[in-house]
Amino acid sequence: MSGTFFWHDILTPDVAKTERFYSAVLGWNITRIPNSNDTYRQVFAGRFPVGGMMESPRGEHASTSVWRGYVLVDDVDATVEQAVKRGGTILREPSDIPGGYGRFAEIADPHGANVIISAPKGEGGPTPEPGTPSTFAWNELHAGNLDEAWEFYAAIFGWSKGQAVEMGDAGLYQVFSVGDRDLGGMMSVLPDLPRPQWLYYINVEAVDAAADLVTKHGGTIVHGPAQVAGGAWIINAIDPCGAHFGLVAPKR
Repeated sequence: MSGTFFWHDILTPDVAKTERFYSAVLGWNITRIPNSNDTYRQVFAGRFPVGGMMESPRGEHASTSVWRGYVLVDDVDATVEQAVKRGGTILREPSDIPGGYGRFAEIADPHGANVIISAPKGEGGPTPEPGTPSTFAWNELHAGNLDEAWEFYAAIFGWSKGQAVEMGDAGLYQVFSVGDRDLGGMMSVLPDLPRPQWLYYINVEAVDAAADLVTKHGGTIVHGPAQVAGGAWIINAIDPCGAHFGLVAPKR
């Protein structure tokens, strides 16, 4: 469905170290994609393809490690044009995905949070049931300005507002949806994040056990465990190469 997140991948300066960490914490199986010059690895949670992993580009951002979310659109070029009209920035011009897998581009919102837009071709892999362990669960924007971010993303992706939760000093947490499907939430950027950015949550069975694995294998917990609206438990963490990510579970 257009406007939904359908893929997540990580850019990392040390692919081997990153692969070892997430395999140990989440049980992912990570394989090289044929004909990709061994630069892109595909991530599986059991039989489900859930994302990718590749080395950070050389040069200015060679030491950067960051998770990226992919949003499905009908027309990449038209979406980029709308994003620029509404104050966004093009980080990667629209281009074809090698191997004939579709078209994509990377943009930043008016406050610098980046997201990839894509119009893939062909059939996707099997789709996991919501809550399946080690699959991506939630897409959370820590916005430079919540109202302006909402206007930007709603305009280019057609998102609608869901539940809104007041979080005291942290301000409003605004859930966003496509149709009747909640995709994630938006809030003002927190002090433990370096800048406005997207934070992606991955399902686990129990958050305390997962947090222990994070620290055991070189990661750092920066928030939580904390219980959120609806009863789920979360942590926010940083992997050994510096990428921020979240874990969510139905129990502590």
